[in-house]
Amino acid sequence: MVISKKGKSALDSLCKSQPSLAKYKQFIAVSLSVRILQKCKYYYKNIKISKLQKLLNFFNNTTEIERLLYKCNRDGLIYTTLNYHSNGEGFLSFNPEAEVTENLFEFGNQLRTVFKAVEEATSENKDYRKRIFGKVKEKLEEESEDIRA
Repeated sequence: MVISKKGKSALDSLCKSQPSLAKYKQFIAVSLSVRILQKCKYYYKNIKISKLQKLLNFFNNTTEIERLLYKCNRDGLIYTTLNYHSNGEGFLSFNPEAEVTENLFEFGNQLRTVFKAVEEATSENKDYRKRIFGKVKEKLEEESEDIRA
């Protein structure tokens, strides 16, 4: 991961060369860190906090990383669980079940919206079709009366 290896130094040099970007440095660091986490979930099921801290070198301590993980979980960017074992070393577990559950919930809401739209469209079209059928029926009756007369 190039971002985790060279991202901090590249961001620092960029902020030095363009001071106007310095006010966005923290936001850029968080965005890059979230991207690293999103990539990590495809490579790791569990990862030690010490290794994660090496990957997320934008942050100086584990407390800042924990805050980032909390924000990510809260905002639905990535779902993780932190476990601290008896030896004091923490492990981060990526939680794909939570993502599947959230995706299914969103999919259910989207289906409900689509079904309502289809129901409304078919009821509107039903009335429209009845009106057209009524007009066609009237025209046919008029033509048949003209032919009989």
